[in-house]
Amino acid sequence: MTSLSSPWLPVAALFALSLSARMLQGNWLAPSVFPGLVLSVYLAVPLVLLADRVSALTVWVIVVLVFSTQFGAMVAEMPQAIRRPEGNIGEGFFAVLSARALTVSLVSSLIAFIGAFIYAVSSLKEFDLSLSLQGFLGLGALLYGVIVAGDADPWWFRLTRMWIFPAAFLGGICFAITTCRSQRILSFVWLVPVALVGTTLGSRYGITMAIACWISAYLATKVAVNLGSFHLDKTVLATAVLIFAVCTAMYVSVGIMRGHAFGDLSDYDAQLRSDLFGYLPVFESFVQNEPAYKRSFGIYTFAGAFDVLGLSKRVAALNYEPVMLDNGSSSNIFTAFRGLIQDFSMFGALVLCIAGGSLAGSAYANASRGRMSGVPLLAGYYAFFLWSPIVSIFNYNSVWLGLLVTWLLVQAPENTAFPPGSAGYHSSG
Repeated sequence: MTSLSSPWLPVAALFALSLSARMLQGNWLAPSVFPGLVLSVYLAVPLVLLADRVSALTVWVIVVLVFSTQFGAMVAEMPQAIRRPEGNIGEGFFAVLSARALTVSLVSSLIAFIGAFIYAVSSLKEFDLSLSLQGFLGLGALLYGVIVAGDADPWWFRLTRMWIFPAAFLGGICFAITTCRSQRILSFVWLVPVALVGTTLGSRYGITMAIACWISAYLATKVAVNLGSFHLDKTVLATAVLIFAVCTAMYVSVGIMRGHAFGDLSDYDAQLRSDLFGYLPVFESFVQNEPAYKRSFGIYTFAGAFDVLGLSKRVAALNYEPVMLDNGSSSNIFTAFRGLIQDFSMFGALVLCIAGGSLAGSAYANASRGRMSGVPLLAGYYAFFLWSPIVSIFNYNSVWLGLLVTWLLVQAPENTAFPPGSAGYHSSG
């Protein structure tokens, strides 16, 4: 294999560009930097851990889309050297915002918990299971089978569990701005309903998606709090490793609970690696067969919104066909980039990526000057790339609800007047 045909070449090019953008912006969270950093890891890990062949073309397709997003962000961002704080931020402002964010997060968590609890108890009775831990753990496998068969959950349960995501986004904001230990602890309360929903339905991705939303909101808020200054240190890296370990343990546990067999110990490691990182060879299958797919004009990128608008019915797993991997396991995790290309063509996906990067760059410029109004859009941008190995996070109406509630909430305290000299006043000079 020559160096030009190696899939490592586009990975190296992506990281080099991102590193150059980092030197200009002075921040790994700049929209011109962040997706390159994240996707460099997401591309490198499968290449190292899996035996499946992945062509350079497949990696270049992803890298070019990320390049386009970074380019759009660079146009709208401003270099670190010319940024000036203009936001009305300070202790008083943060106290108001953290209190409101925590209150709405707790109320949203309660709504989701009540809905999940009622649904779990009613399902136990429906399937004639005992009201015990054993009965509850057996419920996940049964309800997951119902979902796979295409039967929808009750409308009221879908409506209540959506509120997990406003709770997660606002919990991340609260944790980023408060110094109160009790508020920081309470900012994780949303984990209770999300764990209940995940175990009830035997759903693994809903839990990790909510975690991605919390992380995204936290990072976006840190941009505003630190005025565009953020550094990757040992604590951040250790936290990232810990979160990955917890998510992996959760993935295996819920999988076992719903009856997933990981095989004997001899092939357990290989199968788990395929489950967690098989998205790249699966996307390889799509790239090689892309001309055979028809354009779907948003059905896969915005499936939830299209369902609500009555344009197309959303089906389980987007009706993606599974691909057999080299170790004999199968996967239908095609990444968010399949949906973009199949919906809008490669050219259309490039245009959308440039536009999305430009919007995120503008939001970052506002947030890095202390304006909280840029945080929701920036959080959505981070969440998209954090979740990109799976599918577009904007498939889910619950994510849109979370971003909308977050946007409405940050407007109110930002418009609160703090007189000069007060704890909440921050001069733009």
